[in-house]
Amino acid sequence: MRLTCIVLFGLLEFTINAQSVNVEGITSIKQSDVYSIQSQDLAFGGSIASIGDVNSDGIGDLVVGALIGPTSNYGGFYVICLDSNGLAIDTMRVAFGSSNFSSSIGVNSGFGFSACSLGDLNNDGLTEVVIGAHSLEVGNSEPGGVFLMSINWNSKRVENVVLISNNNGGFTGSISNDEDFGYSVTSVGDLDNDGVNDLAVGAPGRSTSGNNEGAVYILFLNANGTVKAFQLIDRNTEPQLNIGSDFQFGFAIESIKDLNADGKKEFIVGVPGGREINGRDFGELWVLDVTSNVQRLARLNHISSNFSSELDSLSSIGSGLAVLGDIDGNGIEDIAIFTDQGEITSATTNHVSIIYLSSSIGIDSMQILTGLPGSFNSFNSVFDLCSRQMAGNIDINSDGQLDIILGAPNYNSAEGQINFIFLDGISHISIPEFEQIENWVSISPNPSDGQIAIEQLGSDVTAAEIEVLNVNGQVVHTASLSDQRTTLELDVPSGNYFVRVIDEVNGKYQLEKIIVE
Repeated sequence: MRLTCIVLFGLLEFTINAQSVNVEGITSIKQSDVYSIQSQDLAFGGSIASIGDVNSDGIGDLVVGALIGPTSNYGGFYVICLDSNGLAIDTMRVAFGSSNFSSSIGVNSGFGFSACSLGDLNNDGLTEVVIGAHSLEVGNSEPGGVFLMSINWNSKRVENVVLISNNNGGFTGSISNDEDFGYSVTSVGDLDNDGVNDLAVGAPGRSTSGNNEGAVYILFLNANGTVKAFQLIDRNTEPQLNIGSDFQFGFAIESIKDLNADGKKEFIVGVPGGREINGRDFGELWVLDVTSNVQRLARLNHISSNFSSELDSLSSIGSGLAVLGDIDGNGIEDIAIFTDQGEITSATTNHVSIIYLSSSIGIDSMQILTGLPGSFNSFNSVFDLCSRQMAGNIDINSDGQLDIILGAPNYNSAEGQINFIFLDGISHISIPEFEQIENWVSISPNPSDGQIAIEQLGSDVTAAEIEVLNVNGQVVHTASLSDQRTTLELDVPSGNYFVRVIDEVNGKYQLEKIIVE
């Protein structure tokens, strides 16, 4: 079935290292678009995770957390299959008593407010997901927990449900009361090289010699989803990190590709209480290497970068985090951060910023996305647009540019919605060593039937090479431009393409998007 949604279109723009990345559209899905909600169903968008293509249609799908199900066992999530426009075409609702989920979670467990995919752990063709329940009661305390389960889309049910917490799921550690174990979760790949992906779990409420210093647990998993070993990173086990009181280390956590090309796995951990100045929690992000001895490779905060003025306007950095993939085309993955006390204008409100990372594990560039004047005028409030729940590294509309998904669980009196921010960037087919210019050549008509004319606009004719690329950056046609004007006959399927005109002698190029109908 095709489910309705709100579609808002506009053209938004922000600058990255002299390159232009546009937000060409925003699609929003609210909870009532995917299910006939009941009165107690709230906070759709409480978590978001990309889980790959569960229905095998070539388009990535999502897990979205919400407060759903009976109030005695409150919490759950939706598996949502999408089309290329960000429309929900089918869904599966997972809560107590539905879709084969029968684990007791209680009233205020937070089940569904963190999520990630682990891929296919046991090679049975099913995707495994992890759903956090950071206030879950286990025994006589409230340590929190995470549920690992398989998504069987064909039968619309979950299978092989495993709870990981105290005395559950093979976990042999001791999680204290109110640790918020499961507040954040992320897949970390196969750290121990046993062929099974492993898991990192944040516990920002863990207290050792202080209060709420926080912790991260690395769980080494068996193929059946149980824990075979674990590593605890907290104030006592890793004193060199200097985790202080109220740091809330582990509030957010993401695995990221090797930033400094040393062959080791790295993590970015949110520490929203990590830098307090004059009573204000600026917060920070820590980049950690955990492959052998735990090392902090970098602290990203308002005094450790060239973007202090931008970061100075934000507070509680590290309260929300998502890896976006390589947005700016420099070979390094980039991130989005959420801050709940941004002071871009006279009003203090939520903000999402995009951080472009460098190979030296610093901030190469940044943009406070929600601080752009007029950018999101279609939203009545920034709380309808974003919260700490975000997801990236997914190309929803298959245009070759990675997009961003923002959760807004407070939308419409806490019904909740998710917002797809479609980027129309060209960074993945840029030429970093050349200067990108404009108004050197014109390309017409656009759209076309495949026949296009390329004409140099100036009086001086420059020899150049022409490349036509598809949205994945693959060259599908080449030609030369030696005269004022040349015509191309493109024998390609209908769709979006890029024309790249290159002057190698002078080190410059022009890049234009075209549509073939």
